[in-house]
Amino acid sequence: DATEIEGMIRTLAQTWGIDAVIVTPHWGNEYEATPSSSQKKLGKRFLNAGALAVIGSHPHVTQPWEKYVTADGRETFVIYSLGNFVSAQSQLARRSTLALYLGLTRGTNGKTIVNGVRYVPLRMTSTNDGRFLRFASETGTTAESYRLIVRMFGNENRMAPADPVVTNPECP
Repeated sequence: DATEIEGMIRTLAQTWGIDAVIVTPHWGNEYEATPSSSQKKLGKRFLNAGALAVIGSHPHVTQPWEKYVTADGRETFVIYSLGNFVSAQSQLARRSTLALYLGLTRGTNGKTIVNGVRYVPLRMTSTNDGRFLRFASETGTTAESYRLIVRMFGNENRMAPADPVVTNPECP
């Protein structure tokens, strides 16, 4: 019930001691790389209700991210789907995913803000030994996944696996 969830978000966002409300909906149409209009509307409802970020899952493929400025002027963040993390599916889009780093900082006014986002391209692999998440690189067997993820999320906020975790580049 979206209205009930909005109420919970409002309550949590106004509760002393809670730095940020992050909503993780299970939503969207499976295997579609574009978020549905209902995902977009619901994400914005949750952000306007007081959530700082919405991090979606379910479609088994990655979907875009965006910075969203709420009606009260807060800069927030939504990624509609992180992709696939535990799957033996063989299609490229279903085995390509990312690790998301969402930077949060308490501002001078005491409110927590998103200070930036970064990501590392990943690829799900399935072998006789099990399923594994591996770093995707520009060359080798993971190159197709690397290119797919970088094409969707850009190169500016991409991190290499060994890079220090710094999230202060501007949100896209």
